[in-house]
Amino acid sequence: MFLGQGPLAEVAYARLLDLPEEAGLRVPVACSNPDGQGTWWGTAQIRELAGRHGVRFISNARRNDSLLARAAAESSINCLISVGHPWVLPEQLLRSIHGRAAFNLHNGPLPRFGGFNAASHALLEGAARFGPTLHWMEPVPDAGSIAFQETFEIPWDATARSLHDLTFQAGQRLFACLVGHLVERRLPPRIPMTGPPAIYPRRALSEHREIPGTAHDVEVDRKSRAFWFPPFEPAFYRRNGKKYYVVPASAMSDIAAAHWTAGRAFSCGTTT
Repeated sequence: MFLGQGPLAEVAYARLLDLPEEAGLRVPVACSNPDGQGTWWGTAQIRELAGRHGVRFISNARRNDSLLARAAAESSINCLISVGHPWVLPEQLLRSIHGRAAFNLHNGPLPRFGGFNAASHALLEGAARFGPTLHWMEPVPDAGSIAFQETFEIPWDATARSLHDLTFQAGQRLFACLVGHLVERRLPPRIPMTGPPAIYPRRALSEHREIPGTAHDVEVDRKSRAFWFPPFEPAFYRRNGKKYYVVPASAMSDIAAAHWTAGRAFSCGTTT
């Protein structure tokens, strides 16, 4: 069973469907966003591919725990893979998987940056390294033994968007490792997580977006890069009742690309 959404999930799911029949891996159930509306990536390729291959599709627009559990039982699912699934899976579902093999590909290093918006939180905290983690799933979010992990040095001018793109590439490599093990009928390693865990809630970024008037240059730089992820609102400060958005210099290429490809200026507010 495959659950997930977003660019990395779509690439990962397509990779599973492209495996030759002799690989012996079949994906009878997929759960993802039903359409591209309201998503920042704007596509629903998992739903489209599932329909094309006759795969049972379940929408993740709302929690569907009972439907997922029923589908897992009816299809005798023996492995569950999650890539960006927006809901915490209940213990009952995870324990119902034959073989108890359930894996999640998280877009940040665990256990330090669990939860949502890992790239933004890493930049806000001034982390030196970043990268994705593929781990065995537990009922607790972003917990369980590590199967594969890749970290890299964060570039000095990285934005949330550019860090996401780097993680996208590394995540594909981790997923390839998982698929390789499954094809060879080998379970991935179980490496205990070490260090204090942190789980960031979905809306934990909101309180950090505004730059206070007393902010020093380092804070302004970090916030401008941590909140640069079009089409989301950038970091801003207020003056005389008006909002002024702060865009890092490394984002100028994003703005130029949007201008030329869309035939109009990229607009997200006043920039400095």
